[in-house]
Order: sequence, then structure tokens, then C-alpha cells
Amino acid sequence: MEEANAWMPTFIEDFNHRFARAPHSLKEAHRSLRESHDELDDIFARQKTRKVSKALTLQYDKVVYLIESSSTTDRLVGKNVMIYDYPDGTVSIKHCGNALPYQIFDKLRQVNQAEVVDNKRLGAALAFAKRSQEERSKTLERTRSSKTFSRTAQKKARQVNSVLLNPLPPDK
Repeated sequence: MEEANAWMPTFIEDFNHRFARAPHSLKEAHRSLRESHDELDDIFARQKTRKVSKALTLQYDKVVYLIESSSTTDRLVGKNVMIYDYPDGTVSIKHCGNALPYQIFDKLRQVNQAEVVDNKRLGAALAFAKRSQEERSKTLERTRSSKTFSRTAQKKARQVNSVLLNPLPPDK
């Protein structure tokens, strides 16, 4: 590794000598960034359209999102909203650029046996629930969609990629 690091300046100098070209014009052609950082986050997020049900719910990646009822959100029944799935694994639901408050109902969540108090009447029901969860966890219907990217892969990428760990400060 030390040999490669010692050789790198020589390689860069040779590479630049062979492939560098003088610009046709010395005029600065870059334009300033017009979008805010939040707008850029939205641009680079995966965007999906979903229709809001009569119960103010929608489904995305096997998760049901419950939009909180208010005078604004009650008018969205039957309308399309955008789901923004960001690279860090967070999800935002927006309509006409306005974020909507929501709660998550995860259909893939499992019962944690340690949190359930032992009870004579519940014992048989909990044993049945545990067996059925174990059987369903082996089937494909109990997994997230393979067509979308993996959120665990994103978390690992954030741990490896120093740019994602330490985002650049906003321009002033």
C-alpha cells in the first residue's frame, strides 16, 4: 500500500502530461447552483407516485403509510402524491412540494416474544403466531421488493463513503 501511495504522484503527473488539454476558452463557463440543498436531495431521491385511498393510506415497498388527517390532507383522497425515497433510507411523502405528516404501519414487522407477558390463555396463540411468522419469513412474500434498492446497502455505503458521512457545508 505504501508503494502505491508513493507511486501515485508520479502516475498523476504522467497521466496529466499525456491526456491534459488546454481549454478552448479561458472564460469561466460554470453557472452558480440555483437549487437549494433540500431541492437537490429531492432531485436525487427515488420518486414514486401513489394514490391516496379513502382512509388516507397508501402503500410503498410493502409498508402502509397512514397520512394524518387534517383539513389539508382530507382533500387528498383519490389524488396522487409523490413518495421520495432518499439514499439514506428515509422516506418523505409530498403533495405539490408540501411534506405530509404520516405514520408507518409496517406489515413485515414481527412480534418480539420477550416483550409479551406470559399468560396461560395467550400461550397457545403466541406459539401459533411464532410458528406462522417463521414459516412466512422463509417465503418471498415476507421480503421487501427486490426491484428497489436495499436500505441496508445504503447504510453500509454511508459508512464507507466519506462524502456521505461528512456532507459538504452549504454554499453561502
